[in-house]
Amino acid sequence: EQLEGMRLTSAVDLFSWGAVMVFAATGREAFPGPTQAARIARILGGEPAVEDLDGPLSGIVGACLDKNPAARPDAATLLQQLVTLPAEGVAPVTGGPAGGGTAPTTVEPPTDDRTAVTPSPDAATSLEADRTRMETSAPEQVPGTRVAPPAQVDPTRAYTRVAGPEERAAHQEPPAAPPGPSRSEGARSSGPHSAPAGSGSWVHRDGVPPYHFLDVRHEDPGTLAEAMQQNWNEALRVFAEPGERGALSAWLTDDIGDTLVDRSLFRRQVSDANLALAAFVAQVRPDLPPVFRGRAATVEALTEQFSDPAPVLTGAPQANELALLARPEVLRTMGRHHSDRPGELRRLADQLETAERAGIDFQRQLASGLNGWSDVQSGVNPALVLAFLLGPQSPPRPVSDDAGVREWIDILWTKVAAAAQPAAAGYAAAVHRCLPTLVTLAHQRREWEGRYAAVATEHDSLGSAVRRQGYLELAGKISKWCLLGLIGNTIASAAGSDPLMMLTGLAFFAGLIGVIVTGPALRLVYGPPARRTERTMELRSRSEHLRQLQGGVDRIQRDLDTARRITSG
Repeated sequence: EQLEGMRLTSAVDLFSWGAVMVFAATGREAFPGPTQAARIARILGGEPAVEDLDGPLSGIVGACLDKNPAARPDAATLLQQLVTLPAEGVAPVTGGPAGGGTAPTTVEPPTDDRTAVTPSPDAATSLEADRTRMETSAPEQVPGTRVAPPAQVDPTRAYTRVAGPEERAAHQEPPAAPPGPSRSEGARSSGPHSAPAGSGSWVHRDGVPPYHFLDVRHEDPGTLAEAMQQNWNEALRVFAEPGERGALSAWLTDDIGDTLVDRSLFRRQVSDANLALAAFVAQVRPDLPPVFRGRAATVEALTEQFSDPAPVLTGAPQANELALLARPEVLRTMGRHHSDRPGELRRLADQLETAERAGIDFQRQLASGLNGWSDVQSGVNPALVLAFLLGPQSPPRPVSDDAGVREWIDILWTKVAAAAQPAAAGYAAAVHRCLPTLVTLAHQRREWEGRYAAVATEHDSLGSAVRRQGYLELAGKISKWCLLGLIGNTIASAAGSDPLMMLTGLAFFAGLIGVIVTGPALRLVYGPPARRTERTMELRSRSEHLRQLQGGVDRIQRDLDTARRITSG
């Protein structure tokens, strides 16, 4: 956009981010060339050098390097794509024990309460066959759902914990069947000695191999689902890796004869391992409290977590987690859990979808109706929408020290003030999302009006000079014509007409004085004829420039008037 002289938007930052990622991953530029001119030519007409960039990140980086700014994702979409990447990322690490064995490890460094143990060469084959077995140290006991982790724990890993010896022993015994609705409402027995398979539960069969998760033996899906909910990060690997997901599917289908868990969780490519894990837990153990990535997902807990929109507006670290949680599909999945307020989470998901659509439609109205919004990408932050839906008060109005931005906010906020929930939440999130655009538009307006004022001043000054210059030039021409009075004087003298002689004589002397005065004055004040002609051309150029600037100022004013009509309709 800079090379082609286009208006710069936030899409430029996404392009730059993609180029940085290519260099970070490959050590080479995204658009290499022997000279600056060659690099510019490749940026404008060539393709980026991303051949050595593979994995899930390749497609995301490629989209950010698209030459069409409108085809690149925006920052919020990019963030969601990054945090929901399928975790193919159990990367092999070399340099292990003798024998050249490699041990799988996540790219995430271990925290204080998670210590990775390098397997011995003899255990390498076993570890590859069953990678859900993880050697870990047992931390102190923590609440099961880990809804509110201690402040000193890294919040992005607080939901991951490891079962201690006592808990592992407890998992060997089947929990009591939870009270709740009948099977038609989603309840199932979680013990290993359940009703026959035809009833929709699990039947214990002697000789059926158990499923090991975090070195705990599980003989039925109920205890496994509970353990996975409590150890989310470790369970996420099972659903993110095709091999691990296939092993779990085989155990459920072939070993214990499960007929209730949705097979699409295992037979389709998983684009969101978090959602797949949440769906598995909700289907197997709907009696458990709804928890997503270690965060409680009841309406009360969500109201508390989203009570303050500031983290989302400022991009604080917890905004990433809130963005993952604030999705209609996540809320509907959490709504499968038993609750004393059934259907409330599903209704909240419907409201969130309605609000998002309202906000996006509002942005599209502005983009299609306003000249300055044609390249603005539509989209709202669902976490911000959910915060506005759950907030005790009306959505907070954006504030700005810029008078131009405030004028735009006043116009757009009329739409929010006139709407009811959930549409008001979507409109408010759209206005907050448009703040960078409003800043740009206000800056452009000041720039156009400033340039118009400057050019108008120059135009007025040149106009006055050209007018005075024209008066002197006209006086010089008249003076030259008055010199013809000498001929008239001669004719009048021959005719013996004294009055005519006097008149023609005066005309001659006036013309002589005019020629003597105007010629030097023009040269002294306004320059030679070439400079005077150039000054006249400059005035014409300023007049044309002034008309163009006036058109730009008028377009900005028309955009403001159109926005008033859109928001009041």
